[in-house]
Amino acid sequence: MHLQLFADAAPSASESLPALSEDLISTVHWIMWAFMGICIGWVIFQGARYAVASSQGRHEPEQLTRAVSGLFGLIVIGGAQLVVSSLAGDGEAEPQDAPIEPPLTPAPPVPAAPAPDEPMNWTPFIAVGAIIAALIGLALLGLIAFRARNQIADRKAAAADREKDWHTARTIFDQTRTKFADYLADPHAVFERPTLDDHTDPFTAAFLTALADAEALHTETVPRSAQRIDEFRTAAATLAAAWAAADQNARKIGMGVLTRGQRKTLTTIKRVLAIALDESATAGERETAMRTVTRLAGELPIAVNTDRIVQKLTLSLENAQRKALTV
Repeated sequence: MHLQLFADAAPSASESLPALSEDLISTVHWIMWAFMGICIGWVIFQGARYAVASSQGRHEPEQLTRAVSGLFGLIVIGGAQLVVSSLAGDGEAEPQDAPIEPPLTPAPPVPAAPAPDEPMNWTPFIAVGAIIAALIGLALLGLIAFRARNQIADRKAAAADREKDWHTARTIFDQTRTKFADYLADPHAVFERPTLDDHTDPFTAAFLTALADAEALHTETVPRSAQRIDEFRTAAATLAAAWAAADQNARKIGMGVLTRGQRKTLTTIKRVLAIALDESATAGERETAMRTVTRLAGELPIAVNTDRIVQKLTLSLENAQRKALTV
């Protein structure tokens, strides 16, 4: 009788196990929820960084890779949630009733109490939703990466086109300036196309204005602004057209209508100019020849700018004197 009383009072080991297993499962669930929250925050953070970098034209695939790793982690944790929930459901054992000794006297029948409704377990549904959300996130990241790649490719193509346009414009600009420089360096050209030195001539004035505009827009490196490149390209084309018109006009006019005496004077100028430019002649001979050229140029019907020739002769004489002093 005493043994039976002690046995009835002692707690059963099987009654404490379900409580312990429920606490453990609840703890695991909370840990998994925490990791899922971390994964979601990580995906949002890396996705935002990748979007900002893409909007600024920078391609940083490592950020997209980190975001994808967070989505995979979310899928794995969601699957683990499903596994834990299924195991918890399978492991719940039906409570076993303790053996009851038949009463000595029949007890009156007691109506059975209605079984309480068990709470709905939403964990599997939430885990499935997390997995679906992770898959949708992967698809969205793939779409973002695809669009960002296309945008970067478009920007590179546009930059290449702008650079090509700039190089083309600079080639036209350099060629036109070279033609004008050749004219300035040729002392005989001033007697063949003197109108190019006449700033009052409308064709020459238009060319000089176009030259100043193009030089103001010219840079040594490719500008970043597409508008600046377009402006320089337009200015270079305008410069080339203006030079062609001015040069054609100067060649057409030439020295104008010359009399027989003026043609003879022009022939004399060319012969004496050759002496002035001859480095083998003495300094006195060259200076005398240059004075003769300047005097005869005043007899021509069109004014000729001989200052450039005088400057070139002066520079040549100074170089010859320096060479003579160093010998």
